[in-house]
Amino acid sequence: MQAIPGDRSVCVMVTAIVNLARSLGLTVVVEGTETEEQIAWLAALGHIEAQGFLFSRPVPVEAIPALLERFGVYGMPCRRRDGWRG
Repeated sequence: MQAIPGDRSVCVMVTAIVNLARSLGLTVVVEGTETEEQIAWLAALGHIEAQGFLFSRPVPVEAIPALLERFGVYGMPCRRRDGWRG
């Protein structure tokens, strides 16, 4: 992902892969996002799911609830400690 958005050939290739995946009805998950600039470029392609160091370094299992509370899970309501779901 480091070449996005700076390397035109990589951007063209990623765009083609995203379009192919969508034409096959697949969900696109981009791994390795590290910067807001990368997320902004990917967002211009439409809905993309992403993971990477921008969101979190690897964490122990007991730290996962805090990450879910912070970022939520797309398509699933997040239950906070105060009981709110949204």
